[in-house]
Parts: sequence; C-alpha cells; structure tokens
Amino acid sequence: MSDSNRYEYPESPKLGCLPIRTTLIVFSILGILGSPSVLFTGQDPSFVSFLLILGLHSFILYGVLEYNDWALNFGQKILYFALFLNILFFFLMPIILATAASSGYFDSPSLTQLPITISRKQTESEEFMDVSSEELRENYVVQNVTDYQFVWILGIAVEIIIAISVAVIYMQIVMIKRFRKYAVAWREGKTYEHLP
Repeated sequence: MSDSNRYEYPESPKLGCLPIRTTLIVFSILGILGSPSVLFTGQDPSFVSFLLILGLHSFILYGVLEYNDWALNFGQKILYFALFLNILFFFLMPIILATAASSGYFDSPSLTQLPITISRKQTESEEFMDVSSEELRENYVVQNVTDYQFVWILGIAVEIIIAISVAVIYMQIVMIKRFRKYAVAWREGKTYEHLP
C-alpha cells in the first residue's frame, strides 16, 4: 500500500497549552451540571434560562463528541449572542447601579439586614439584625463602609464578574471555531489550517 493512499488524521488543535476538545467537553459538562442553579434565582424566566443554558451546552457537547459541524455552528451562534448580551450588560451595569443608588433602592430594609449567628452552642440559628442602626455600625466593621462605598464596591465586583464571563465566552467561541475547522478536516482528511 502506497503512502499517498494512507489517511492521516490531523493533529488535535490546542489553545495555548489547553487541548480544545477536552476543554470544550469539560466546559459543556460543567454548564450542563450548573444549569439547574438558574432555577433557584426566584425570577420568572428562570425555567427558560435553564432550558437555554442546558440546550447550549448539550449542543456543544454533542458537536464535540461526534465532530458535528452543524451542532458546533449552532452553539457558536448562541455564544455570539450571549457575548453580545454580556458586553451590553457590562456597559449598562454602572448606569443601573447608579440609578438604583440615587433612587434609594439600596436603603430598603431587606438590603440592610444581614444574618448574624447568635451563638455557636445553638443550632446555627440566625437572627436578622438591622445593620443600618448606629449602634451596630459602631460595634461591627460596617461602620467604615458608607452606602456609596457599598454601591461602588458592588459595582466593581459585578463588572469584574461580567468581564470574566465575557473572556470565558470569547475563549469558547475561539475554541469552537478552531474545533469546527478540525472536525471538517478530520472528516475529509485535510489539514485544518487551510480551511476557510
């Protein structure tokens, strides 16, 4: 048998030192296992969000396991939409927090109450104490954090979380794009670097 007829599979792609196929499988499994957590947010569209997250990661997992270009393409399009929403949310979050702070939303009693454990001897019973009272502000570390500092710290934390989310989604998009080229090359016997 001549060497020209022998089929050689292309080398599996990597992103840096991460093997793309394994990383996408891990992300998909974590996404599938983590999707039920959306159901416990207590918001109305949580079941729809659960189905979208479960469907997205199922499509990506199926596409990676079966080298299915259609499923990977569909998952990539959903990730592009999620990336757009996260970037939009990244730019709108400071406005949302500033509006909420100026309207007095953060002064509501439900946001100024913290669970504080009464005693270690008891069965971890918690009593909700009002941390906005002056007496407790003197006794606890809360005295140094004013309302505006709280909103500022909350805003920075949310912006960092959204930025990390944008980076992870973009990384998944790049991985899927490379893996789609590899999947086509794997099925057709070409080198994936030369595919469009």
